[in-house]
Amino acid sequence: MTSKEIRLKVAEYPDGFDGDVADLLNTPGGPEAFGAMIRNARPGPSWMIEHVDDVGGLDLSTVEGKVAATEDLVDMLLHQPPIAREKYVAELAEKLGCSQAAIKETLDETLALRRGYYVQHPQERPWRRADPNGEIGMDIPS
Repeated sequence: MTSKEIRLKVAEYPDGFDGDVADLLNTPGGPEAFGAMIRNARPGPSWMIEHVDDVGGLDLSTVEGKVAATEDLVDMLLHQPPIAREKYVAELAEKLGCSQAAIKETLDETLALRRGYYVQHPQERPWRRADPNGEIGMDIPS
C-alpha cells in the first residue's frame, strides 16, 4: 500500500439509530450491536456500488441511469489494484444488469481519453493519439 492509498470500510448503524454512538452504546445490547456493526463493516467500494443509485438519485432501470452510475464510479474503479478492480467491476455489472465487458470498455475509454488518445468505436481501433490541432496522429499499438 502506498502513502496515497487508504482502505476505507463503511459501517452502517442498526435500524433506529441516527448516527449517535453514545445512544447506541447506552441502550441494552448496544455495545454488542456496536461490535457487530464494526465487524460487519464493508469495503468502501462495495458500499459505493450498493448505494450508487441512492446517493446519486439515479434510476438504474434506465440506460441513462446505468451510464450515469458507471460514470460516477469510474475514478474509484480506476484507483483499485487490478484484483480488487475485477471484483468491483463484477459487483457493478451485477447491480446494473449489464456485462463486465461494457464496464471495462468504459474504464479503457476513460484512461485513453485521459492519456490524450482519440476514442474510436471498438471496430475502428487501434487508438490514435489526438493532435492538439484536432488532427489524428499516429496509431498507438493495441
